Amino acid sequence: MGKRHARAIAAAVHRRANGERRTQGHDALDGTLALAQPAEAYARTLAHSDTLGHEVDGTTPGDRCEGFVGVRENVARVPARDRPTATAADAIERWLASPTHRRTLLASGVAHSGVGVWLRHGDAYIVHDVASRRRLDRGLAKAFGRLTG
Repeated sequence: MGKRHARAIAAAVHRRANGERRTQGHDALDGTLALAQPAEAYARTLAHSDTLGHEVDGTTPGDRCEGFVGVRENVARVPARDRPTATAADAIERWLASPTHRRTLLASGVAHSGVGVWLRHGDAYIVHDVASRRRLDRGLAKAFGRLTG
């Protein structure tokens, strides 16, 4: 099991999370590389520190997810199974069983999702970030337009 398997698990987590969101009457989230890349990097940090938490390296989810607001994060460590969908199901079921993690998974006011997975010693360290893109305020947007136009 290597990087290809980890990315297959990440894709399965994204699909399963969106399935749960739709079942509960929420919009599906757009997967974005701008969230998946920092999620994968942080999953690696978790795996190499052999711990779970949202600030293991001294950064917050908001620090890691530049260009986004309202960042919420779920993390999990589950056995890495041969079938990515089974590993994803384990993580999603754990999050749904916890009120705090369930709120993150089903959050309103977010439109984007990024999932990162790192495999180590038979476990999958999974980071799922949800957020909305930061918008430029109108004054800044106008000034930027004058500079580039």
